[in-house]
Amino acid sequence: MKELKSFRAESMKSWLFLMTAALIITACSSDDIAVDDEPQPADTPVTYTLSIDATRTPDADLTRALALEDKTLNATWTATDVVAVMKYTQITLTGDQTTSIWKIVGYLKPANISSDGLSCTLSGSITGSIATGDKLQLVYPGQEGVKVEDGEGESQSQDFSIVYLNQDGTFAKLAKEYDYCRTPQQLYKAVEVTAVDGTSITTSAATFTSNQAIVKFILTDKNGNAVNAKELSIDAVSNNGAGSHQLSFCEPLTEPNPEGSGGILKIYPSGGSNEVYAALSGVSGSKVFLTAKDGYNSYEYTKENVTFKNGKYYVINVKMIKTSTNVNPNAQTTEPDPEPNSTSEPSLNVNSQYSVGQYIGSDGKFYAANATFPSGVTKVAVIAYVGKDSDCANGLAIAMNDDGSATSWGDAVLRAANHQPTILNAVWRLPSMTDLQHMFIEWRINGDYNDDYIDDLHMPNKQLFKSQGFVNFLQTAGAAVARGTDDRYWTSSHTSYSGWSYSFNTFSFYACLQTKSYRVRAVLAF
Repeated sequence: MKELKSFRAESMKSWLFLMTAALIITACSSDDIAVDDEPQPADTPVTYTLSIDATRTPDADLTRALALEDKTLNATWTATDVVAVMKYTQITLTGDQTTSIWKIVGYLKPANISSDGLSCTLSGSITGSIATGDKLQLVYPGQEGVKVEDGEGESQSQDFSIVYLNQDGTFAKLAKEYDYCRTPQQLYKAVEVTAVDGTSITTSAATFTSNQAIVKFILTDKNGNAVNAKELSIDAVSNNGAGSHQLSFCEPLTEPNPEGSGGILKIYPSGGSNEVYAALSGVSGSKVFLTAKDGYNSYEYTKENVTFKNGKYYVINVKMIKTSTNVNPNAQTTEPDPEPNSTSEPSLNVNSQYSVGQYIGSDGKFYAANATFPSGVTKVAVIAYVGKDSDCANGLAIAMNDDGSATSWGDAVLRAANHQPTILNAVWRLPSMTDLQHMFIEWRINGDYNDDYIDDLHMPNKQLFKSQGFVNFLQTAGAAVARGTDDRYWTSSHTSYSGWSYSFNTFSFYACLQTKSYRVRAVLAF
């Protein structure tokens, strides 16, 4: 009996204990109760706040706020700038091998900008494992929030290559698109984390230097006559013959073993000019080759031991030698320079009457939609936009067919620029986002568009621009257009590490890694 009472007493204690525990659990489950000391998983990344004093060198060729002052290009920080922060990080490769790369860990924006615009405080946050002594590199522009495709969906790009393609030789475009600068990559010069206090980081100051030189080429022949180039090719070869310098691309900053890319830089001045501005990765003691084409003649220039330092501005008078002339086989060969009508290349008469829906023939003439073409003349493009609001003097015509198979963004820019036949008074190029949108709106179906969204690089990712009316127009005109799963087309619009493509299946623009392969369709700006 005593044992039974003892058992009952112990049972009562256990019951009271369980009831108490249940009440405690119930109380703790209330929405009004928060558990502050719950430990975080070990692999949860920490976000740190960061403020860095930053300056831009006063002789930098940074280009959005450029002013030509005694052969110096000055620029300023602006409140809308975005700077990427990279940490020198060890990663594991295939086969358990390790290497270290610069990896993007966050973004900063300027504040407290000085009156001369050269210094500011960069503030923002970075995420990851940070310790005193870690090395950071800061790169402008940072392009915060742009998503790119990595082959298995969409993710933030870690590829920060610097691209000099698609220049038109004007100072204005350099100011808009080719302002690249960064703090040193060398570890002993890199920005260093000097203290970590909770989630706040202190670093050494950051000094930005420009990633390129800007050169103004003034082109003349040996007699001092202007050479109005419609194409200027720039090549630089090291004195030891190691091959072409990287003038059109800089290697990605965040790849463990980047492949060399780039080489010859081609610039296509709209309408032709003998004053051509170029942004290019600096060269030292190299042999530089220039080739200019004005539509009728080709000219060349070679100079040994040339140095273009990053962050510097150069004005160079170039006296070129004529190397070839495109003449009609029936023309007299004694003429020193052919007249425009003696060239073998077709020339577009931009003073003619033209309208949307007309064709441009391989002879460089405009043809009505129902016209009968002369023997040997083919349709090369169909006019899809008439106007001056899309980086063109009169309008845009789109090529009848793609240029080859799918390829990378850089190759797409070059293929489109080299589309055949060459037509004087017009320039083949890869269409920009703005080009496509103007052509879409020309053929819009009511309700498809908000005309206020005409923008190039700053539109939201996946902004819908329905193009069914444009597709119908192309198909009616006999021009091919891809639909379905393999329907992406590159545009010339790009950030420092991605290129924009357009899908005729989803009616959307996408930012994609420049190494992805998509279709190429040139437009003729006239």
